Amino acid sequence: MNAIAVDPKLLEILRCPVAVHYTDHGSDPGKLELVRDGHWLACADSGYKYPIIQGIPKMLIEEGEKWQATPIEELPVPPPHDPLPTAAEDALSPENREAIERLVAQAHEARAQVAQLLKERAQSLRAETQAHPSQTVRERAEQLAQSLEAQASTFDAPPPTPAKPSSKRVGQPLLIGAGLFLSGLVFGWMTRRRKK
Repeated sequence: MNAIAVDPKLLEILRCPVAVHYTDHGSDPGKLELVRDGHWLACADSGYKYPIIQGIPKMLIEEGEKWQATPIEELPVPPPHDPLPTAAEDALSPENREAIERLVAQAHEARAQVAQLLKERAQSLRAETQAHPSQTVRERAEQLAQSLEAQASTFDAPPPTPAKPSSKRVGQPLLIGAGLFLSGLVFGWMTRRRKK
């Protein structure tokens, strides 16, 4: 069974939520590697492994810890997941479906605001370090600014055209919402890390 592809730009910024706090694993701990034909993310630093469900990495600490002792070659493909959400989606009333669509639209608007904020931070970083006497500082600032702009482009991408929900496609807004929630967690982690 083929995995649903994860956005490579998202993989570049995702880190293991446990290992990212390690202070003895280099300057960028918690990097993740796609394993088991793209169905899992594994962190060499912590040993935690996170399943990818319908293209969305399940980056919960409890989930990674649950699979920590399982060798990579023994991870199930596809990863197991709870079928209850699908049954719940099928039982949604039209009012709840409309509410979900409104929330998804608000989430897209929030994504645009995050993209704008990232672009502004990149410009501000360049402006603050442009006259710095150290070339190393200027080069590092430029790298960070480019990274912020790359992340902005992932948030700034045009949202998919929403389809009228049907009993077979109700899960799409929920999946998009879950992806946006994950993106917000990653952005929050990046902001906290930059302040340190």
